[in-house]
Amino acid sequence: MNDSSAISAGLRLIPFTAAAPIGSGVSAAIAGKFKVPPLYLVIGASCLQVIGFALLSTLPISNNEANAQYGYQIIAGFGVGINISTLTIMTPYSIEEEKDMCKSLVFILYSSDTNYQQHKLLL
Repeated sequence: MNDSSAISAGLRLIPFTAAAPIGSGVSAAIAGKFKVPPLYLVIGASCLQVIGFALLSTLPISNNEANAQYGYQIIAGFGVGINISTLTIMTPYSIEEEKDMCKSLVFILYSSDTNYQQHKLLL
């Protein structure tokens, strides 16, 4: 990433990584306190994800680091965190047969794991 070391590149991803669990906690608080239906949380979080990743795609491709990337990462990470927790909680209510419950939860967790997606592409 911009001719930097692996540690430096990892440190630049901390805003995304920190925003995801915060979004997860906020979604639980919003759903519990304000009784917001989970579907609305998923729609709102999906919009945040799209906005965050779309803004990240607008950054120039150069060796100069744009400071705006950190704000965009926070927006995208917040949306990811809300979606992961909300979709995991919604799964038991949307599955009709008990035998399909485990498969569904594993699918949600693995499909949201970007490392899994990257490893799958390498295989």
